[in-house]
Amino acid sequence: MAIPRNLKIRGIVIAAQDAEITPVIHILASLPRKNIDDSTTCIPLPRKDYTTLSPVPSPFGEAVTVETPWGKILCIRTGIGLVNTAGLIGWLTTVFTPQFIISAGTAGGLSSDVAVGDIIVGNEYAYGRADATAFGYEPGQVPGNPVTFPASPELLELTPDYTRTGTILSSDAFVTAKNVGETRALFPAALATDMESAAAAHICYQLGIPFVSIRCISDLCSPDGAEVYHMELASASELSAKAVVKTISAWAQKYRDKKVEKKEHSRPRHGMRQRFTEESLQAGLLYVYGRVNNVTGDGTKLSHTTIKKVREQLVDSVLDAQTVLNVIQGGKELLAKHDDVTLTAKVYDEERSKIAAAFGDVSGRGKLHWPPTSQTVIKRFNGYWNNALESVGFATQSGRRRGMLKFTEEDYLDTVKEYILHCDNLHVNTSYNGYVEWVRDESRAGKVPSGPSIRQRYGSWLNALDIAMENMQAEASAK
Repeated sequence: MAIPRNLKIRGIVIAAQDAEITPVIHILASLPRKNIDDSTTCIPLPRKDYTTLSPVPSPFGEAVTVETPWGKILCIRTGIGLVNTAGLIGWLTTVFTPQFIISAGTAGGLSSDVAVGDIIVGNEYAYGRADATAFGYEPGQVPGNPVTFPASPELLELTPDYTRTGTILSSDAFVTAKNVGETRALFPAALATDMESAAAAHICYQLGIPFVSIRCISDLCSPDGAEVYHMELASASELSAKAVVKTISAWAQKYRDKKVEKKEHSRPRHGMRQRFTEESLQAGLLYVYGRVNNVTGDGTKLSHTTIKKVREQLVDSVLDAQTVLNVIQGGKELLAKHDDVTLTAKVYDEERSKIAAAFGDVSGRGKLHWPPTSQTVIKRFNGYWNNALESVGFATQSGRRRGMLKFTEEDYLDTVKEYILHCDNLHVNTSYNGYVEWVRDESRAGKVPSGPSIRQRYGSWLNALDIAMENMQAEASAK
């Protein structure tokens, strides 16, 4: 499908239905003629009146670019569901290099205190029907991935003040009166549910593209099983669209004098690594464990490195550093007495929310505070919460050893390194699809780890490449 080679876009807005993407297009197309404020109404205009629209060929349906004061914005309908959404974003990223992707539209209100018409901004996303708990994962967690997928901190910071921030769940099944109680029990922090946001967040997380979903609550998942839509779809979609456009405007103003290059947002985990050392992450686990069990000890008994790393994290904190160190030591001593205890990511994040509130971070708008979220911990420990627990001394939940049924750790690393050298010799990209084809060669079939096994072992394909490259650089330096 031919796309003009010179087509450059600033960002992408996606929505599941025509009724949800149309108001975004209308408002963006009218920007040169009027300002967008809370009183602006979306007036449907005949397509011929749009002088700022350009159709874009797409295998997923109709798409247009809208010329705005901030550059071209691509607006496209994904279709309903997780697979449609993931497939579309995968295709889009082979054609464009967007600065951001925003998901617009409507959602069902899940939390009992959410009202119809509320604008929910997802700061984290999970699959509402994913269940690998038999293997030690949290409800909603896909094996080899974080418990939840985070939104872009930069985009969260720029969403309108009248929006509400929280967890959004997604699945290909509606949450109804029959299962709303179970869903609320499994995900007490979730505010809304839809059928697309988690898939979009998942793909953007893997590719390092800033993402956020901004949804208007059009119906409530209430126990009385009331009608599906409590607010007209068009009205709810328009409220979402206005918040989306305000966010794009704020993004454009922030980066007006900055050229956001692909390298700046392609692998954000490097920034996390610089902010949180392994010692500070381990100390964070012990601190949370100590708080949960209300224990304390003599913090001066901790290693010099631990004390230093923790104090560095608490420089601008309202928490007393010595008190924190005492709790860490208390948690460490308690753990030494009980070698069969564990700490789930859910309990960790719940306690961390209380700590974040003590830091003054009550808005949830992407600010970083120690201890970090469980997804940051997971990313630093090769994609697995159990790896982090084992590094401190916690017991881990039983289940088969992921991705290690046939190959050793050395086999995984050596195979990725060999593939990198293969690509260098051919002057081609080290893509995941290329690796899958490379593995299918008769000389390698069944003798090296598969693509899915590599992803499962390292958490993502980019993680695998990073770890292999770091190992190769270390080997070269040692020679």
